[in-house]
Amino acid sequence: LAAAVPQVDGVSDDEDDDDDDDASGRGAAGVKDGPVEAAEDAINSDLDDSDEEEDNENNEDSAHIILCQYEKVSRSKNKWKCVLRDGIMLINGRDYLFQKANGDFEW
Repeated sequence: LAAAVPQVDGVSDDEDDDDDDDASGRGAAGVKDGPVEAAEDAINSDLDDSDEEEDNENNEDSAHIILCQYEKVSRSKNKWKCVLRDGIMLINGRDYLFQKANGDFEW
């Protein structure tokens, strides 16, 4: 007697799921069936990390950060005027939230 294999892919589905395969072993999308090999330069590999990112984290020049949206930015020679909104600033180790801010910068 042959042992019955229970169906687990759907209700009353007696058809073979490999109907889309052609003689080459490729499925309906033309992709070779079987295990997928990882590429040598895969995403999230050690190659993604750069030494420059680590240097910038320890750099004192980036100790002050502003993350926000801007409404208007204008420049005249080396003077910049900015209207900022809905943001957060990290200045001297303290976080400041703001709804609207105006800034004048010389660069």
